[in-house]
Amino acid sequence: MDLITDEWPFAERTIGGILLVDFLHLPLFENFERSLIPGGYFLIETVTGRGGNYLELPSAGELRNALKRTFELEFYRESKVGPENLDRVSVKVLARRKDFAGTTTNEQLV
Repeated sequence: MDLITDEWPFAERTIGGILLVDFLHLPLFENFERSLIPGGYFLIETVTGRGGNYLELPSAGELRNALKRTFELEFYRESKVGPENLDRVSVKVLARRKDFAGTTTNEQLV
């Protein structure tokens, strides 16, 4: 399956966790948010900025802002990469999907 071009196959609140390593495509976050169960985990580790791949990385704070509405950030670390004037960061995140009241609870994990 091509996550960028294929139709998202997962129904609402059916996934307990999503793991993204060396891949980041912010437009997919809406699908991730919808498919994760409340209390479900989302682990992200972007590329580390070797060579020219820093060009595909987010700006400082961009990923945090994309997640904060729907996720509680249990771990979040940014590391500056690439030329200073581009403000790019590699990111490691462990986030947990909030429930519909805006909190996370252990009882909701399947």
